[in-house]
Amino acid sequence: MREVPYPDDILFVERDIYEFLLPLEYAMAAQELGRLSEAAEFYERALSLAALPEPWRKLAADRLRSCAIDLTHWSPDAGKGTMG
Repeated sequence: MREVPYPDDILFVERDIYEFLLPLEYAMAAQELGRLSEAAEFYERALSLAALPEPWRKLAADRLRSCAIDLTHWSPDAGKGTMG
């Protein structure tokens, strides 16, 4: 994901959206799609922000932990069920 630049317009633009909400949303989508390494990268980026509010920090840490657990149980054949 490329970084979404903060707009020049100062009216009605929430900085939080650009600083951490879009990256967190991207990480959650990547995680749900099974792109765990990519998701973990974005959770780590969010957690590196000093200004990340505590509720979002907890969410990112919990989801990062979940990615790490899922990565340890992942196999190349995961999701390849035997539908007859």
